[in-house]
Amino acid sequence: MAYDIPLERFPGQVASYRRRVLRKRRLLRRFFDAIMASQQRRADREIARYLEARGDLPSGTRKG
Repeated sequence: MAYDIPLERFPGQVASYRRRVLRKRRLLRRFFDAIMASQQRRADREIARYLEARGDLPSGTRKG
């Protein structure tokens, strides 16, 4: 059996819970962003290595 209790009866607990959830989301988001940035840098390095090996670097492109 489930009880339907309005959350307005516990405003301090609800606010505290929301703060914890937001902090956790921010941490997970920073972790995810760091992983994605790392993957992007790795992909960029692989593309640069491939183009350099083929000699297809466009003029004016800096190396490294």
